[in-house]
Amino acid sequence: MKKGGVANTTLKLDGERFSGNALSAGITRNSKRWNSGLYYNEYSPLYRAPLGFVSQNAYRNLGFEHQLQTFFEDTFVRQMNLQVDGELTYNYMGVQKLGYLSLSTYMEMASNLQTFFGVSNNFREEFKGFVAHNLRAVRWFIGFSPSELIRINLFARYGESIGYRLDDLAVGNQLFVNLNTSLQFSDKFRWGGSIRYSELAKKETQGLHFKGIIARSNLNFQFNNALSFRLIGEYNEFSNKFFVQPLLKWNPNPFTIFYIGGNNNYTREDGQMDYTLNDAQLYFKLQYQFQL
Repeated sequence: MKKGGVANTTLKLDGERFSGNALSAGITRNSKRWNSGLYYNEYSPLYRAPLGFVSQNAYRNLGFEHQLQTFFEDTFVRQMNLQVDGELTYNYMGVQKLGYLSLSTYMEMASNLQTFFGVSNNFREEFKGFVAHNLRAVRWFIGFSPSELIRINLFARYGESIGYRLDDLAVGNQLFVNLNTSLQFSDKFRWGGSIRYSELAKKETQGLHFKGIIARSNLNFQFNNALSFRLIGEYNEFSNKFFVQPLLKWNPNPFTIFYIGGNNNYTREDGQMDYTLNDAQLYFKLQYQFQL
């Protein structure tokens, strides 16, 4: 059985050997107001990073960016950028996976207020043999952090997109909204949360391919330098599930660590009102270095 369609490799642990290569090159020019760059990257099908930090291989891409930046003094707007960029991506079989052009603007204002707006056109995108042309979209971001105690980010995207998880691949009108915030109540107590909404509307007929939200909460409490507690909760409307992950950690020095935590996954069947515990896991770890 071939692994990922690559010759001479199998799924068996039979001591096979393989080798790959990666190449990254670029040229940039920066001045007071203009920034320009041209880059090229390629990762062969059998390339592996030593620590696994490369999430994708078997592609080549060529891209560029050109930016105009302006700085202001003693005004509400501190910085403004205007940028155009684009990219061509091919796999190692010569199939063009992606080609796009994008135009965007960015502003940084007083009180740590930031905003971004961009328009893009994927003039070609291929996914699992399905090819789409001229997928246009707009993106908008705003971030606000008046102090170290609070941070609020809002990102939205609307435009045409491939329904990557549909059984029958198709292009639809996608709306994606992501609101996330973090609150630092004290040096020991902080909370972060996010709500993501996504929908894909059908283009040819009325109705939706899908819609739903994913809500996540992350609470951290630091009792002292060594002892901490974390509680993560997430609700996924697409799968009709939510989970809770508590974790208690003791780390008095770099060589000693103990933690205990768990996973509790809850599901709700169609037509039911209550969630039931689907599965639960308990785990712990103890590490201590002895000196001889």
